[in-house]
Amino acid sequence: MGVHFTVTVDHDIHDTSLDAVRDRFASLQPMFDELSDKTRPEPGTWRDISEPGSPQPYLFYTPGGFSLQIGSTALRMHHFTRFSTFIDTAARRDLLRQFSQQLAQLFGRRRVLYAPCEGIGDEIADWLTDGFSVADMESRLRERSSPPTAIEELASRSLPELRYYIDEFKDCYVERKPTG
Repeated sequence: MGVHFTVTVDHDIHDTSLDAVRDRFASLQPMFDELSDKTRPEPGTWRDISEPGSPQPYLFYTPGGFSLQIGSTALRMHHFTRFSTFIDTAARRDLLRQFSQQLAQLFGRRRVLYAPCEGIGDEIADWLTDGFSVADMESRLRERSSPPTAIEELASRSLPELRYYIDEFKDCYVERKPTG
């Protein structure tokens, strides 16, 4: 079973055309490059994969091994990294957290929601469609359980609905600057 990493953040995107979304995410290109797995046959370019006939684009493939789902209030990025690798491997976790922090900063936000793509991740995808914000999602999740105080605590949570984390980046003291 492939359970992958997702990050969800509130956004202020109004134009969801491919060109507008790609332009909005341009500052993240160095991180997309760093997160790319050169051994995977992934597309290195942006693609709109929204359902044909949808009133506006909402689903994209991005560079770096992500898919991007845009709701009216929040967006979710799904990466091929296994959620267990994110929890257990410090180097991969740090890289995905750096990306997530830059993603949050791109939209003037201070926090993001991490979850696996399955189980609670399926609900998060539905909540995006329903227009939920990250705060709305967190409220729903807290009805089931409190979030862990550290990412590493996710490893001991066996039920899928308990595997989420709100990252406020309080321990991040270095802002990553684009290279080049």
